[in-house]
Amino acid sequence: MLKKSLLAVALASILTGCGTDTGTTGIGTSDGTNGTATTYTVIDGYLSYAEVSILLSDGITEKFIGDTGVNGKISIPAQDQDYTVIAKIIAGKTIDADNPGIPVAKSYEMRGTVDSNVVTPFTTLANTNVMTLTALAAELQLDEADVSGDYMNTPDGRARFVARGLAKKFDDDSSNDHDDADGLKTYANDSVSYIDTNFTDNDDLDEVELDDNSNDGNWSHHDRIAGVVDFIQTPSYLASFNQAQFNDEGILRASFSLTDNTVTLDQYVSGLVPQNSRTADYRIDENKIIINQGQGSDEDEFIYMANKFALAVTSEYDLLVWSKSDPKVQQTTAFTATELDGQTWHYVADDSTSKKPKIMNAALTFSAITGKVTINTHKNTDPVVDAPYSVDSNGKYSIDLPASITDGNGMTLTFSKMVGNEDMIIIMDNLGKPALLTADKKFADSIVHKWTDVAE
Repeated sequence: MLKKSLLAVALASILTGCGTDTGTTGIGTSDGTNGTATTYTVIDGYLSYAEVSILLSDGITEKFIGDTGVNGKISIPAQDQDYTVIAKIIAGKTIDADNPGIPVAKSYEMRGTVDSNVVTPFTTLANTNVMTLTALAAELQLDEADVSGDYMNTPDGRARFVARGLAKKFDDDSSNDHDDADGLKTYANDSVSYIDTNFTDNDDLDEVELDDNSNDGNWSHHDRIAGVVDFIQTPSYLASFNQAQFNDEGILRASFSLTDNTVTLDQYVSGLVPQNSRTADYRIDENKIIINQGQGSDEDEFIYMANKFALAVTSEYDLLVWSKSDPKVQQTTAFTATELDGQTWHYVADDSTSKKPKIMNAALTFSAITGKVTINTHKNTDPVVDAPYSVDSNGKYSIDLPASITDGNGMTLTFSKMVGNEDMIIIMDNLGKPALLTADKKFADSIVHKWTDVAE
């Protein structure tokens, strides 16, 4: 959430005007009051199920309006249109039309301006920097109609490219984004410069997006993943979160042919040579891949998807990571101290010793001062415990888990980083199976909820 001082709110209102009838996407409708309701649109891509409120004149109190519907639209009553519109994008709930059917993985907040009927990364940037959308467009050298309105269907993809990266920088904390107003504007300017340096007018910017490594100055981009078909263009390596399944199946390499709808499955139980290979037919049904196995079929339903990896739940209720990097060759990488020390991470794993999943969802708060991690499993039957942890010279973490949360037997959990992005880190533990860490509790809860939903 962005928090602005009363002075900043007042200045924003002065700078951006008092009316809402100049917005590019507003649709007037009767709201049953002495005025006309206006339709606002919340956009990164079109965002449905975003929670929309208005910020009242005290600059603190928020009045909830409702959730956005299809294509990110919501009607704001006439009496509420002179206030700043706030859109909360909720991990595990809000769905971006750029990746239909799969909820976003990170919670963040955007704000509108009173001179536009859209809520976008650009209106948020203008609000945070207390400037008009006209001034922002001029500074970024982007088309003003795109910066102040719906940039989704314009032939120039520059605004959409910049907005997609900018949204990843927003936070749901009520002070972080406002405090970093200059940094966010610099990022937007640098994004435009990256376009000018790396693309031509013939390039389709809707097909690419920035990597999440811009903070270290190493700017790069990748092909945007907009669904299952995009994701399976290159082979994936599948590994189960379940220990019994992982021991039986090892790592599966899946190579899909888009021309004849067949998939080649290479099974690696041990070593670098597949112990078993087979080819099968497959089909795609929205966010599912159904593979024909002769007498039956295997169905994987994707619940998260990015360019480097995805998460899917199988018809046997098993959670899988689909990774683009080969864990047999590319071994786990080191954590840095700043990634865990002093941070709270939400740990999602399969704690079962059989093939029936036993979902673990725990908050891990690491303290470099005490050398202990506070573990909260969110279960009334489990105590909140402090357990010693350490990190070796290879960046591998070890936690000495007490008997009270390990079914009566204490154990040491050791893990390293397998693959990750701004949403989560996939780790490999000392038993050889994956688990995940995410900083967003709502996202962790949504993974567990979807895993449970599919399993039921």
